[in-house]
Amino acid sequence: MQIAQMIVGVIITAFGFYYSSKDATCAVDPFVLKISGVIYASYLYLFMEFMIKRFFVGGGGVAGGKKKGGASPRKAKAKKAL
Repeated sequence: MQIAQMIVGVIITAFGFYYSSKDATCAVDPFVLKISGVIYASYLYLFMEFMIKRFFVGGGGVAGGKKKGGASPRKAKAKKAL
């Protein structure tokens, strides 16, 4: 859902650039367009990178980086020693 939101934000910002370059009376500040373009593009990149690594390349572990199956082998050995 966030990826779709960022795509829409990039498109709206692109339209803002287009209309501000064609119409001198456009009230949108070019600095605001530049900043919003950078923000939307960077978040789009980050969400896409996360999705690709999480679902296509990384194998899709449990959220938070923890694996299923309980304690690590090191912790299991420590429990046996007690």
